[in-house]
Amino acid sequence: MLPLRGPARGCERFKPSALRRPPLSCRTSPLRGGRSAVIRGLRQFSSLQRREPAPKLPISPLVGEMSGRTEGGAVERNVSHPIEEAPMPRIDLSAVPVRKGSGYPAPFDAPCATRTRRRLGDAGGLGDFGVNLMTLPPGGWSSQRHWHSHEDELVYVLEGELVLVEDGGETLLKAGDSAAFAKNSGNGHHMINRSSVTARYLEVGSRNPDDVITCSDIDMMSPSSDGRFLHKDGTPYPGQG
Repeated sequence: MLPLRGPARGCERFKPSALRRPPLSCRTSPLRGGRSAVIRGLRQFSSLQRREPAPKLPISPLVGEMSGRTEGGAVERNVSHPIEEAPMPRIDLSAVPVRKGSGYPAPFDAPCATRTRRRLGDAGGLGDFGVNLMTLPPGGWSSQRHWHSHEDELVYVLEGELVLVEDGGETLLKAGDSAAFAKNSGNGHHMINRSSVTARYLEVGSRNPDDVITCSDIDMMSPSSDGRFLHKDGTPYPGQG
């Protein structure tokens, strides 16, 4: 095989001589007259800009309507096409029925006779948990002391103060305080208003058809399946069927 003579053709364009800078005459400004001509041209252009401002193009009515901008440049509210907000699931408190008392059989209903309840969760169509707005005047009880077998419960004090009574003792709850009760804890609880002003609080609890409410201090229980109040041996109280 004959050796190649001379440099490879593909490399000729990469010779060092090909990388040399072009003559100075080739690197001058393409504008004739050199630098001074460029400066004169810029000055003339600047003077024309000052004497003849660019014409103001009218804004299309369609563009102005879409952007809300007028020909003067001001942004205006488009009253012809107001923005419609999506309806919020706001609950009208005045339309929620007020239920007074507890529904306990006598004589256990007496301590809770003055309390009121608005079922906000029911009004909002909630299914997994309930939310009640409670009002408790001075001297009132929130309920008989009880615990739930299958439902978690939480209370949050909005106004006033309440005394939380549990198996372990008493705790003062003021506005902004909350307390939680886990299901099947066996810790009976309720709240008493021992102050001179009405208290308001939120009562939140899960819903479970298998739940059974057991009262700690009296002989009473209530299964959620039918809502009846029974003796702990299963015998219904009078009027409970």
